[in-house]
Amino acid sequence: MRRMILARLASGVLVLFGVTLLVYFLVNALPGSVAAVMLGDQATEEAVSELSAQLGLDRPVIVRYFEWMGGALTGDLGKSFTSGQPVSEAILQRIPATAQLTFMALVVAIFGSVLLSVVSLSKPRGVIDRTISTSMFVLLATPNFLLGLLLVLAVAVSWSLLPSSGWTSFADDPIDNLRRAILPTLALAAGPLAMYTRLLRGDMMEQMLRSDYVVTARAKGVSERTIRLRHVLRNSLFPLLTNIGLTVGILVGGSVVIENVFGIPGLGRYLVQSIGSRDAPVVLGVVVIIATTVVIVNLLIDILYGVLDPRVRHERSNS
Repeated sequence: MRRMILARLASGVLVLFGVTLLVYFLVNALPGSVAAVMLGDQATEEAVSELSAQLGLDRPVIVRYFEWMGGALTGDLGKSFTSGQPVSEAILQRIPATAQLTFMALVVAIFGSVLLSVVSLSKPRGVIDRTISTSMFVLLATPNFLLGLLLVLAVAVSWSLLPSSGWTSFADDPIDNLRRAILPTLALAAGPLAMYTRLLRGDMMEQMLRSDYVVTARAKGVSERTIRLRHVLRNSLFPLLTNIGLTVGILVGGSVVIENVFGIPGLGRYLVQSIGSRDAPVVLGVVVIIATTVVIVNLLIDILYGVLDPRVRHERSNS
């Protein structure tokens, strides 16, 4: 287990290095100048050149990258070109909204998929099973931003049940915070919910049809409900656990779009605004936080998988 954790940490460091290097060069490869964006269309070339020199943008890109990397290793993510605010401070202000939205969407997706899979297999290939399977296909084919707009039109505009946009901190008003989080959470959770449900239902169906322990349990007179809930579901949670680690990045990436649709002041909205203004320190800082989150979550999933299934631990140790 220790060897596996060290190997995953080493690969995570390489992933973070590669992601930041790629993003830094992509941001700097965009046409135009950060100084020109900050000064506006009426700025002279002399003013643009002077501001570029003040920001250090006249030096080679690779030099600036390694200077930024040196600061990042000590926790200094630099300062925003446009606002002058320390990037780490700005990120800390926006993390709670994104973290809450992502966590709520993940909880809805996990528990919703378990519930739908169990209900679906109560009568395999019946009306309920077919309805749930068709609905999951529809959710998979629907982009989350489009689903978010449809939820706003139906729930917020037509029925006036929930706010259509805006955000309130949980510490300021928990009730209003949850009311404003419902629609973006549902829009963000729809894709993973459909993915998890299809995966879990398929694995449970496979075990119920072909697993020897299911045949043995039936021969002993164990009820179908007990077989589904106590045996088949528990064994099917392992592939679901792996899939959760793989889709955390999808959830965080989806929050970039959803936060802009619902006007949520999180990391996703901040990232989009920073890309538009060519604010490289902010873009890199947000990307580092997102990439680090994905690496840590996948490491925790690997550890949990090894704890729950000793065979995985032994196989990875031998390899």
